[in-house]
Amino acid sequence: MHENDAKLIEAYRRKRRQEGKSKDNASCLCRPVIQFSKFLAARSKSLFTAESPDCEDWLKSLTAKGTVDRSKSSKLSLLHVFYEWLITTKGVAFDPTVFSHVPKTWTNEPRSMSKEKLKEILEEARASAKVKGASLLDIRDWAIDELFYGCGARVSEMARLEVDDLSLEQGDVLIHGKGSKDRIPPITDAARVAVDFYLRNARPTLEGRNKGQRDKALFLSQLGRHLSLREMRRIVKKAHPNLSPHILRHSFAQHRADAGERIENIQKDLGHAKLRTTMLYTPKVSFDQLQSEHRRCHPRGRNCAKLLDRRNANPPPGEGRGFDHPSPSRRRSGVRSPFSRGAPMNRIPTTRVEQWIEDFLSTKQSAQTVLQYRPQLYKFLEWLRDRGFTADDQFHTPTVQNIEEYLNELYDGKVPLTMRRQALVAIRSWFKFLGRNGHIKSNPASRIKNQKLTKHLYRPLTEEQVQSTFASIDNKNRDWPARGRAIFEIIYEDALIPKEVCALNVADIDWKRSALSVGGKWLPMEETLVNALHIYLAERDAQLARHKIDPKATPALFISKRAAWTAERRLGPHNLGVILKRIDPRFTPSKLRDACGIHMLKYDADPRIVADLFRTGIDAIDRLLEMSSAKSRTRLMKSHPRATLPQTKGATID
Repeated sequence: MHENDAKLIEAYRRKRRQEGKSKDNASCLCRPVIQFSKFLAARSKSLFTAESPDCEDWLKSLTAKGTVDRSKSSKLSLLHVFYEWLITTKGVAFDPTVFSHVPKTWTNEPRSMSKEKLKEILEEARASAKVKGASLLDIRDWAIDELFYGCGARVSEMARLEVDDLSLEQGDVLIHGKGSKDRIPPITDAARVAVDFYLRNARPTLEGRNKGQRDKALFLSQLGRHLSLREMRRIVKKAHPNLSPHILRHSFAQHRADAGERIENIQKDLGHAKLRTTMLYTPKVSFDQLQSEHRRCHPRGRNCAKLLDRRNANPPPGEGRGFDHPSPSRRRSGVRSPFSRGAPMNRIPTTRVEQWIEDFLSTKQSAQTVLQYRPQLYKFLEWLRDRGFTADDQFHTPTVQNIEEYLNELYDGKVPLTMRRQALVAIRSWFKFLGRNGHIKSNPASRIKNQKLTKHLYRPLTEEQVQSTFASIDNKNRDWPARGRAIFEIIYEDALIPKEVCALNVADIDWKRSALSVGGKWLPMEETLVNALHIYLAERDAQLARHKIDPKATPALFISKRAAWTAERRLGPHNLGVILKRIDPRFTPSKLRDACGIHMLKYDADPRIVADLFRTGIDAIDRLLEMSSAKSRTRLMKSHPRATLPQTKGATID
């Protein structure tokens, strides 16, 4: 390793320690940097002179050594963070990791052991500890195994445990977690019995073997000293070759989730900062679970009788008219929705740089991303041409100052902050694509931080607002009120986004199950939505018949009234906002969709199931929990002495 590299890495380690990282954590952050530095030293280079090909060759060397993709991705990420610090503090002009990429080939499913197998292992450890003449270490090992499985602690947390951190009477333990965050999870009775047996029969003798100062650690070594992380792992592995402290932690969470434990409780006991980390342990939500929770917590399903079977008395629209109800895997492939992936190019590239843009856009799977990026990139390209960066198929990479100048011009032109952020993201992604294909050597856009959006007070829609607005749609929306009610309900009940609503087909409705297929997933329908769709479909067929169009030939569920005689007849996503605005100016598709989640969470819905209904990550549900102040206000009204004003005769509030 180069001498200057060693000084840099030591300075970086000190910086991380000053930020509050533990000694072990700081060492882990520096480990990939040390490996990369040694690789460069073999090439007579240093961290200052590294280039993109060096980073690519380093990743190839890791592959040759048998390093899995997940570890390579982690090492590359930590190396990128180091170079960001180097650019900021030492004035390095280039980050060699900026164009490197490790494709994700792994899954995040945690490894756990079955309940039966773990019970067998722990019973064997218990028998070894309880047998007459059992060694002190067998007793200690049994207590360690039981406590790992009984509280879900990390190995580093278990090694830091002291005797005073344990309360066997109350059945809980104080764990000093990552980031100096403490928690007090409960422990199982089996763990309490094992630890109590260890404290009475083994620890006093082990503690007496230490001739120096007595150690406060809960678990001691044969010499009476605290156990290291390596010794902890060895003890657990001794119980079974496939066992480790983290597998016991995973099993602690997985078995509780399988038993129906609330995901928030598991998150709290594991010490996870984000709910999405705990979501890895939860099983997939079935349609029956989703429907049951929807009817329990959604305002449209609460206090509502089961759906009546109308199939005999009143056949639903589509019955007997040639419409089948295929599963998502058997849906018709002949009809192509205009909102599917791969939007067509709306211009032909005339220069090499324009071809680069189109090549980049062709790698994007989302049509919405293509529609957002294309105008941003061509506008930036015109700005570069005006300043001589591109001419006769030549391309000169702009500097950080050039890109900041472009963003400042957007600001002077009163372009909204959201669009400026979007422009920087598009430019950054395009430059990264160009770097990977060898067209440029640096990505100056990666060094520009996006400006944060100003946070405003969000005013979610209340249940009363939603109910009163739905009841008055006939008066407020004279332009096809039946369609307005159906769109209103389908967004509010199933949390659909506009492009999903417009891409729906009549064949996506399963009247038998009262379910709706959206992107291959079945979502429940309550009675209000079923009734709204009945009325709308009857009027839809009449509307098509007036234009002499066979309803069977029109798969789209929601059609445009003005375009009912055209070939596609499908309602566009931009029209949904207009329809809802006509109903009530306060309503937008996103606010109505948020209201679905907020109102369900208000009635104590499982966030895991709400996330499944929204077909999104758990982070979006965290956002809805923050926006919903109903629960916190209810607690305030119950506990605060001034929650309500005292009633005085003749008193009025000005």
